[in-house]
Amino acid sequence: MIDLYAAGTSNGMRARIGLEECGLAYNLHPIDLAKGEQKSPSFLAMNPNGQIPVIVDSDGPGGKPVTGGRRSGRRSRARRAT
Repeated sequence: MIDLYAAGTSNGMRARIGLEECGLAYNLHPIDLAKGEQKSPSFLAMNPNGQIPVIVDSDGPGGKPVTGGRRSGRRSRARRAT
C-alpha cells in the first residue's frame, strides 16, 4: 500500500493526481504546514529536508519499503502502473 504525506499545496495535489491517474490505491496523511508538522521528528525521518509530498511505498522492489519525494514519486508511480 502507498502512503502519501501531503498538504493542500500544488505539489501535494500533483502527487494525488498522479496516483489517481495511475489507478493506484493510497492512504492520504494530511500534513499541516501551519503547525510545522513537516518539521516533526517523525516526518524528518522520512524526508530530512522537511519537504512535502512524501510517498512511502511499502511494496517496493524486492518487497522493501521505498520512500520518495517529488521527483522519485513520479518514477515509482510509473513503474507500478505498468
